[in-house]
This record gives sequence, C-alpha cells and structure tokens, in this order.
Amino acid sequence: MHLNPRPRKPYILRALSRLPVRTVLLLTILLLLLLSQLYLMTVTPETKPAVVASPPVVTSPPVVTSPPVDASLPSDHPSTPSRPNHKGPLTNPPQPAPLSSQPDTQPYSITLSIITAANTPSRLLSLRRLLSSLLAAHYPPFTNLPLRINCDANTSPEVMSYLNEFTWPHGTSTILKRIKQGGLVTAVSESWYPSSDYDHGVILEDDLEVSPYYYTYLTTVLDQYYAGAQEERVIGVALYSPRTIEVVSTRDKFGKFDSVGKVDGSVYGMMLPCSWGALWFPKFWRGFLGYLEERVKDGEGDEGVVNVRLSNTMTWKLSWKKFCVEYMWGLERYMIYPSYQDQWSWGTNHIEIGEHIKSERDRKRFKKGFVVPLVDEGWVEEKGGIGK
Repeated sequence: MHLNPRPRKPYILRALSRLPVRTVLLLTILLLLLLSQLYLMTVTPETKPAVVASPPVVTSPPVVTSPPVDASLPSDHPSTPSRPNHKGPLTNPPQPAPLSSQPDTQPYSITLSIITAANTPSRLLSLRRLLSSLLAAHYPPFTNLPLRINCDANTSPEVMSYLNEFTWPHGTSTILKRIKQGGLVTAVSESWYPSSDYDHGVILEDDLEVSPYYYTYLTTVLDQYYAGAQEERVIGVALYSPRTIEVVSTRDKFGKFDSVGKVDGSVYGMMLPCSWGALWFPKFWRGFLGYLEERVKDGEGDEGVVNVRLSNTMTWKLSWKKFCVEYMWGLERYMIYPSYQDQWSWGTNHIEIGEHIKSERDRKRFKKGFVVPLVDEGWVEEKGGIGK
C-alpha cells in the first residue's frame, strides 16, 4: 500500500521546537514589542494649523503692593507675610531664635541639684530625709523638674546603692560620682551650670530639708519677678531665713537689727548668699563661677585677700560662700530672703556632722541658732495661703 509522505514543518518552527519554553516566550514578547513600534511609526498624526505668534509687547513690570498693615499689630505678625523672591534674598528673612529663648508659656525652668558626700549611716539618713521631703512637696500637674545628685568620691557604697534604687517622678534624674575627692568648693561649682538664660538652679546640700510648699514659694516669686521689672541686682531666692548673722565674729541674732525694716509675710533683699537651700539665677551663677575659678586657681584663694566691709568671711577656709560674698559685694547684688516671725522658712539646715561640723558637741552648740521651723500645712492654713 502506498502512503503519502508526512509533510515536513518549516525550518523556523523546527528550530523553535528545539528551544526551551522560556526562551520561546521571551522571543515572542520581543517580537510583539517590535511590531507595535512599527505600527506607531506608520500612523500619521493629525495636522494642526500653525499658530503665528504676535510680536511681544514690552510693558513695565507689574507693581506688587504689600498688603495693608494693621497699626495695632507688630510688623512680624502673621497678617503681614513677606513672600520670598527666588531671584534674590528674602525681603524679610527669618531670624534664628537665640539659644536662650524659651516658649512664652514657660518663661523659666528649674533644675534641682543635690550635693552629697554621705559616707556614714547618719548622713545616709540625712540624704533620705531630704529626698523624702522633695517627694512629699506639692507640684502642679505635669511639672518638669530635672534632678541631679552629685556624689563626692568618698560617698559610701550603701548610699550609692540607695540612690540607684531611688525614683524621681517629676522629670529626669541623673546621678554623678567623682573618682577623686573634690571637697565642698569643687562640689558646689560642679553641681549645676545653667543651660540658658532662663534656667534656674536650686542647690541643696544633703543635710537640708524643704517645706512641702517650697516649690510653690519659688514659682510664686519667679512669676512675680518675670512679670515685673526683673531687677538685675537680684541674684537668687533663698529658702532659708537666717536666725544668726554668721558673717560677723559675734554671731549676733538677726532680730537685734531693727533697722532692716522687715515686714512679716514679705521678702527682703540682703547682700549675703544663702548656702542652705536657694534658687540661683543663671547670669549671676555663670559670672560667679568665672570669678571662683580665678580665686582658687592658686589653691584656695589665700593670695590677694578681699576685705569685705563689716564681714569676717576673709578668715574662712575651704568655703565657696566666702568667694560668693566677695563677688556679691563687689557687684552690689542681693538675694531675696523670706521674712516671717520666728524665721519660718521654706527650707532648713539640720547641722549634721561633716566638713564644717566636726563633733556632736559642735552640732548641739550650733543647732539652736541655725535650725529654723519649716512652713507646713498648719502654717499655711493659719496664714490663709502663701504670700499672705
């Protein structure tokens, strides 16, 4: 039987059949793309009538008038914006804010700084008393009050262990410890440095205690200060009301000087720094640290003694307060002190044994003249409020 021969496939199909499927698909896609491009090239676009442009007319540039300015508003008020000229500088370029600027809603800030060299169980109790009084004080909601605790090199491991477990609920807390003993002058000078012209520092030694209303008192005074003339001669606000004049050799009682003219329930200025709890203004503190650096550069400032009228501070040793008295006296600066009968105060010293008090005998001898009563709930209720 005769069979018809099977027709052979074209060569290109036989070649494609030998290629992998993936290669065939790729070649097919490339072929389709090529055909589409050839089709687009053969299509003739619609012709449009040519537009003959008229010769340009030269005119004066438009005059841009500024929007009307309300005379009752400052020139930088948002109602008078300035538009940038991209071909030149801004007509009213924005000025960078100064580093010391603060929001209007918070014209000042406060930092707490504690100094301690607690190396005995009794000084640990003193430090715990101070921190407990700070925790028990009254603060407005959302108060941001950073806390720094500055420990000298001889601070005991027990104290450091306690501080590591301590929690401060009103802002950040920082614990610093020296590796070399510095003493009180070094401790005070390193305790705080203002971050701006509106940052105020409250410096407290570990044997102090504050009133539950200490923060209310400080913010009340600062609110009045920043709302007023901001007297440049004021360098800080003391929490402590002195009962004894410590800068005279006779250690006179404060009540002896009736010429001071103090009024119960008010404040007064005195040319004496307070080392037993005070808020310091930033500009003065920066200047004082510069002065202190010069005075102690050759030891403890024994060279070039500064004689302050009616003061025996020139005989003091190892005292930062001596140098602060000199600086205040030279500039005629004053610290604000509370004035209440019997020296009721917003902070007090407990005269603990330490760098200046060497024995229990000294402690008992000085306690009556330096420990003052703290403003408490009953006092505020009797007075009808703070500042009454």
